[in-house]
Amino acid sequence: MKEALPSITIDPNLCRRCGACVDECPADVFIGSGETSVPAVGMIGFCISCGHCVALCPAGAISHEAYPDGTVTGVDQGLLPSYEQMTALFTSRRSIRTFSTKPVEREAIERIIEAARFAPTAHNSQSTEYIV
Repeated sequence: MKEALPSITIDPNLCRRCGACVDECPADVFIGSGETSVPAVGMIGFCISCGHCVALCPAGAISHEAYPDGTVTGVDQGLLPSYEQMTALFTSRRSIRTFSTKPVEREAIERIIEAARFAPTAHNSQSTEYIV
């Protein structure tokens, strides 16, 4: 059975014609320059339902049925680490293979899994499973 194509719309009254959706869609669903006109939803069959278009639209003009209002969270720039913090994290990372027998609290495990589920997956398949 063939999967139904998602419904994606662009509100022409909200669209800023910045072209971000055209430039950034990993599946090239949107067409047009975006500079003078509202981009069109073109190759809907190529949509991988990643939600990137909804997340990156600065005007909130894109609606995607897989991502109803309130399901895509914008980035709080104030929470992002600085370049120096990221560099310190990357350069100090080590694989430690000495383990403790101390139990890990359930809440800590749940928080780790909740954060990990936002990691990108190929075609947004979200096929990763966690066994605890």
